[in-house]
Amino acid sequence: MSRGASLRCLALFLVLANCGAPGEVDAQAVTAYAQFAVGYPTVTHHTGTNTATVVVALDRGASAYFVVARQPNGLAGGAVLTPTVDEIFAGTDTSNPSHRSDVFAAARLEVTSANAESTTLIVDVPDLAIYDVFFATHTGDPFGSPGNGVASPGADTVAFVSAMTVPDVTPPWFTAGTPFVANTTLNTATIVLALAVSESATVWILALPADAPPPNSARDVIDGVYDLHTMSFSPGFHGSVVPVVRASGGAAPNYNASSENPIGGDAAFVEITSTTMRPDTSYAVYVAVSDLVSPANTADTVFVLTARTAACPSTPCEAGFFRTQSVYSCACAEGLNVVVALDVSLQEYEARTAYWLR
Repeated sequence: MSRGASLRCLALFLVLANCGAPGEVDAQAVTAYAQFAVGYPTVTHHTGTNTATVVVALDRGASAYFVVARQPNGLAGGAVLTPTVDEIFAGTDTSNPSHRSDVFAAARLEVTSANAESTTLIVDVPDLAIYDVFFATHTGDPFGSPGNGVASPGADTVAFVSAMTVPDVTPPWFTAGTPFVANTTLNTATIVLALAVSESATVWILALPADAPPPNSARDVIDGVYDLHTMSFSPGFHGSVVPVVRASGGAAPNYNASSENPIGGDAAFVEITSTTMRPDTSYAVYVAVSDLVSPANTADTVFVLTARTAACPSTPCEAGFFRTQSVYSCACAEGLNVVVALDVSLQEYEARTAYWLR
């Protein structure tokens, strides 16, 4: 065979090689619509949260769309009807006639070139539910003029069934303008608590002297963290209560101490009392809330309330009695009224159970 014939055969072979796999990119047939690159899309749920990471890549520069649809029946789950591509393009736009009520998150991801990744984060879908994620593509604008790009067909919709199982991740919360301090006496404070949740919760209360440094976090309120050396006197109260759950849209509560039934509106009233709560004293009352069950979700916000306990009555005691007004009480008692000067710190004095007078 002559050299010229050999070159002609080689050229013919190269042409045939180039044409032997028509319309293939990365082993995928080239179509008028954009396809997902091999291995994409991906949905990675962050276990124990209501978030997930979505990563897409396409066979060309185009757009990837997805919707996050909630299954029925809470954590029991159930079948979700595969959305049409128009429903996927509609996403969470409630003004779009193709919007679906079971869609709780959606996004459009721009892909600049073939096999280039684009990433986004699904956040804040409602908890106690299972979610499916559905994908479609478009080479233009699905809401543009006719002929502006090509949508992927319904048969090529990519589905991730049960992609996210979201547990209880939402902390309980208050409603109806609560909490607030409704009433105080010599050694008590009545606090109004209305929980805006469908689950029971624990409310933690920490009453510190008004001039004491505030707790750094809700965790400090729950754990009762404070520094005695920075206070003018000891804390008035630390503890927790489990109030009755009320309607989230309940009426604003009111309180009438003179009534036999002082509760008004949709709220739960809790009276805190302590032997270390002083009469006629200002307190800062810190309130935090967390789930009753474990693991408990705790709200980050700490409510700061102000309260001043009632002053001792000005009426004199009966004959033979005297007013035993101390840091914790102002009762009328029979006996001697003794005033002493202490040679210990206030904290040491309050920590002791008894003193002997000589």
